[in-house]
Amino acid sequence: MNKIEPEGMILLLGVFGFIVLTLAALIPDDLESGEYSFRASQGGGAVNALPQSGIAPVGGVQTAEPMAQNVVMQPLQSRRVYAYSGTIQKVLNRDPNGWGQIHVFVGDMTVPPQEISLSPQWYLQFQGCTPVVGQHVEGQAFLFSQPGAAHASNDLLYAKNVILNGVRCRLRTDNGLALWSDQLK
Repeated sequence: MNKIEPEGMILLLGVFGFIVLTLAALIPDDLESGEYSFRASQGGGAVNALPQSGIAPVGGVQTAEPMAQNVVMQPLQSRRVYAYSGTIQKVLNRDPNGWGQIHVFVGDMTVPPQEISLSPQWYLQFQGCTPVVGQHVEGQAFLFSQPGAAHASNDLLYAKNVILNGVRCRLRTDNGLALWSDQLK
């Protein structure tokens, strides 16, 4: 009978350990806690995993039974974008003890100032877009209001992007999600 050399034994144990770790990584963490229930779909009896929270995965899960909590994920819709341009008349830190959200008031001689929420001060500095009173600014912004509502000059706009001194800084996605937050994970 052949005896396994120590080098062969170490290699065999390493391969076995790698397989065990790979299988452990593939098992969902929530499976052990019982947060998954299995339901048969209408089409062909296929089984789909659905968390008990009622929130479907990105691809969506269709089940024969309605969800108990009636929680439905809505796909994100692109928002209407408004162009803005003018001179910065005022720079305001709306939350100096928190995020440090910077708002600018943009206008010129013919138009009253429009308040535009940019981003936290640290994010603007990181991108090289620090607003200064008297500086020309332009960009695009979102209006988060009721659908179909008309845009008034005193409505708060949320900047999608801003151009300061020729530097374009991206602040929000096409859906209006802030690029500096963890909403995109």
